[in-house]
Amino acid sequence: MTVMKDDDDLNREFTELARCAAAYAHRCCFSTRRGFLDSDPHLIVAYDNSPSSGESRRREWDISSLVTAADELGLTLLGEASYPIGGEDDGYTMALAWTWLGDIDQRDEIITTLHKRWTSILIGSDGDREYGKK
Repeated sequence: MTVMKDDDDLNREFTELARCAAAYAHRCCFSTRRGFLDSDPHLIVAYDNSPSSGESRRREWDISSLVTAADELGLTLLGEASYPIGGEDDGYTMALAWTWLGDIDQRDEIITTLHKRWTSILIGSDGDREYGKK
């Protein structure tokens, strides 16, 4: 018998997936500030090990802009989470997980494009999306 999961169960599972990715990035990829984890061909996971000098509003803007860029590329956000939970370094590493249901042969191109957009966001050259401007 197959048990169908409701949206709340799926949201919790995708958030946990992102939290596990954030923990992995924090523990195993800490020397890199940000990047992408390679996993399932239909899953794209980005991580950020570099909070914007403690300026949470800037990091929220960076992540929000990255989510918008991914949406424009046809990715569907599954979940986002941070690690560690609690303590002095609470939320230091962020991870976001998207699904890519397009042609697998285009996955690397999508990741490269998203990485370029993220870099533009971070250096403040993403056109109308400059930090602090609407």
